[in-house]
Order: sequence, then C-alpha cells, then structure tokens
Amino acid sequence: MQQVVAGDPSPPAALEQAEQQQRVLSILKSLPREYQDVLSLRYLAGADYATIAKQLAISNGSLRGLLSRGMKLLREKLGEGTADERG
Repeated sequence: MQQVVAGDPSPPAALEQAEQQQRVLSILKSLPREYQDVLSLRYLAGADYATIAKQLAISNGSLRGLLSRGMKLLREKLGEGTADERG
C-alpha cells in the first residue's frame, strides 16, 4: 500500500501536473532539432553548459543563444495552447 507523504500533490493536482509535463514534452518535440537538443540536455538531463557545448561542438555563447531562443519559442507555444483552451 502506498503512503501519502505530506507535500505530495493531491490526485487531481498530480494529474494536472502530469498532463502539463506531457504538453511541454509534446511542444518540445515540435521545435526545431537544434532547440530540442539543447533544451533536453539542459532541462531534462540536467547537463551543465560546458558539457552541452562540448557534446554539441558549439561555443558557450552559441549555446546560451540557442537556449534563450528555444525557451522563448517554447513559452510562445505554451501560451498559444492556453489561449486556445480559454476560448
């Protein structure tokens, strides 16, 4: 039997969180490959900037630019979905 620990989200909150995570992942997969790569390595794998830059053979400056533009696109696409859902 699973115990509920203080601070665990309620079942409806946990479902909402899981749905939001799926939405973010789906949008991430729709981004151009260069943004998918840097965002996935940074935010899903937790890699640091130096590791990502080395793995992708790009400069730290290029990495920062890709992360910034990728996050902007991700936020824009997330915002589009919420505007559509509100009607």
